[in-house]
Amino acid sequence: MADGQPVDAAATHGSHVQASQADTPRYCVGCGYNLHALPRGGCPECGRAFDPADPQSTSATRVAPYLRVAGWLTAFCWGYPLLFSVVFYGNWLIAWAVLGHRPVLYIDDPASISVANNVFNYLCIAAIVLLPVVLFAGLFLSTLYAILRKWSIPLIVSQCIGYIWWWMLAIALLRGDPIGVMAWFMD
Repeated sequence: MADGQPVDAAATHGSHVQASQADTPRYCVGCGYNLHALPRGGCPECGRAFDPADPQSTSATRVAPYLRVAGWLTAFCWGYPLLFSVVFYGNWLIAWAVLGHRPVLYIDDPASISVANNVFNYLCIAAIVLLPVVLFAGLFLSTLYAILRKWSIPLIVSQCIGYIWWWMLAIALLRGDPIGVMAWFMD
């Protein structure tokens, strides 16, 4: 009884739980942003929906550094086909600039054109050697990253399928190279 009125034990316990939850730091499950004292809604950093009253929608700990590293490595693996293309086409464009004409297959040797081109030649060789490693490491890292982020199984599977499709598309575009950059480099 308080001030002559009976005290509802359930109401008192509920307000105590809400107060303790408000004092506990909560972080966004998606990006690790500190959501402490923010109302229900979306994370200001990444937009992911959360409800302070629902412990499943937030995390008690920040995103671990290894998860951030896994994310960056995954992004690198997804971007590798673009990097691969840039290295090969960059090599070809430097050769064109040095020669004054488009490099000709079987006549203009990529290794004998210039020092800048030699640097790109080594990058191209490294890109070729690393291709299978990055392909499979990216598939593994994409899956690991999705599991650590607690994504649903269909989302994990769709990410893996998307990754494989992206690589197949990149390889098909390189194989069907209309300018013949790959053929010129490999001659």
